[in-house]
Formats: sequence, structure tokens, C-alpha cells
Amino acid sequence: MITGVAIRWGPYMIVLPKPARHADVLDVAREWMRRDSERTEVFNPHGPPRFAEAFRERPSGEQGFVDDRHDFLTREEAASMALECGQVTALRFQPEKLFSEDVW
Repeated sequence: MITGVAIRWGPYMIVLPKPARHADVLDVAREWMRRDSERTEVFNPHGPPRFAEAFRERPSGEQGFVDDRHDFLTREEAASMALECGQVTALRFQPEKLFSEDVW
């Protein structure tokens, strides 16, 4: 069952519970980026990129959902799950892709 919206940027993922929209996640991401950009410590070139760098590389991230096991699902995977478990009976916006408006 789909329980929230999620967007991931490389090793980072922001999840918000229903009835949040992906736009709400992007608002949180912009705040994270602002805060991360203000950090002054030395960047570790062998570690994961800072959130701000991952966000700049792909501002919209990979949009998807999380299920009741907290697994990230692409829009296509989420559509399949939501239809199979009866959470939705039809996809209203794009065939084979789930949008938050489909579920809540």
C-alpha cells in the first residue's frame, strides 16, 4: 500500500506522508539545499555528495512513492502496486504512472 510521496537525489531521499504532494517534497528539498549551501566545513571528495550538489545536478530528483514497508517505488511501480491492492481503481493522469492526486 502506498503511504507517502518521495523524491530521491542520489543517496538522499525525502519522504512525506499522505496527503502530501511532490511539490511539498520539493519545498522541503529547497530548504535543505539552502541550509546545506551555508555549511562551511571541508567537503569530503570520497564521501557522498552534499545534498545541495545532488539537488543542483537534478533539481526535480526522481519522483516516486513509499509503501508500507518504507521502500521507494517509481511512479510506475507505485501504479502497479496501488492498482493490485485496490488502493486505486484507475490512473487518471498518465497510463502506468501514479500521481499523488490518484491516491489522495
